[in-house]
Amino acid sequence: LIGYSELANEQAAQLKELAVGNTSSTPEQFTVVNDHAYFITIINFRRALWKTDGTEAGTVMLKDSIITTAESGRFMIRGHINDTLYYTVNTSGQSDTTTEIWITTGGQPQLLTTVTSSPLAGISSGEPRQYAFAGGKMYFQMFTAQHGYELWVCDGTAAGTKMVIDLCPGSNGSFAAEGAQDIPMVEYKGKLYFRGNSTPIGGELYVTDGTAAGTMLVKPTMQNDADPYSLTVFNNELYYVADDGGQEGLWKTDGTAAGTVFVGAYGFNNGFVFNNAMYFPVAGTLWKTDGTAAGTAVVKDSVGLVIGAYN
Repeated sequence: LIGYSELANEQAAQLKELAVGNTSSTPEQFTVVNDHAYFITIINFRRALWKTDGTEAGTVMLKDSIITTAESGRFMIRGHINDTLYYTVNTSGQSDTTTEIWITTGGQPQLLTTVTSSPLAGISSGEPRQYAFAGGKMYFQMFTAQHGYELWVCDGTAAGTKMVIDLCPGSNGSFAAEGAQDIPMVEYKGKLYFRGNSTPIGGELYVTDGTAAGTMLVKPTMQNDADPYSLTVFNNELYYVADDGGQEGLWKTDGTAAGTVFVGAYGFNNGFVFNNAMYFPVAGTLWKTDGTAAGTAVVKDSVGLVIGAYN
């Protein structure tokens, strides 16, 4: 593990040898919670959870031998709610339909609960994906044979880890099984916004507070299949790209139907916020917007693929 010290002529130096000898510890998935950074190591396929306060003495292992498979993605830090870190463990990969949800506040991790998905026609185990946090809850999408891919929530308890709503009744599911329609979910004003289907063919913008009664369509569209994507929070509004059957391009919402309006005919992926503006690429051209049609303009043509920005 490499540390950085301003007192040592701004040089990087080894903070602590986590794997003795020539073996690499491969530290990754760094997640900051309060004044500690959590991360995992992979030593001979064995995963372990660590935390550090930036000192050698304060760099300690919390749990060893979490998983011992070479398959990637079996142990993942998902995020945190206040001072509680959430991570998941799936021990065997595609043949395993159980996913453990673990939590820690800096001490010995505790198993919160285990959720069970269904095998998905040899593509994957249908295990949870697209984790997101909103309003003090953790959300994810999971596949079961009875309901398909639906939205689940974890409120920090075993009893409160459950499917939110069967938005698309039956085995079709409200989320696409795999591929391009796998749109990330985002927090906005303490609630979760996501692309969901109430029928097998319709993709619309939904919002939820983690309850069935609090899950609803933000605004009906003309063709009932707006296919919203590139959800980006900017200037206290949520922006997204969608097709309302005549108004295809950039939309924004304040969370109400009346406050959901069309900005302009700009389609893109991977919008990002930087220096009080939202930037987005369109066919190799970089654009920016202040949230109005008049304030949307080209920054530079032929810039290639935009992948993000550093503050």
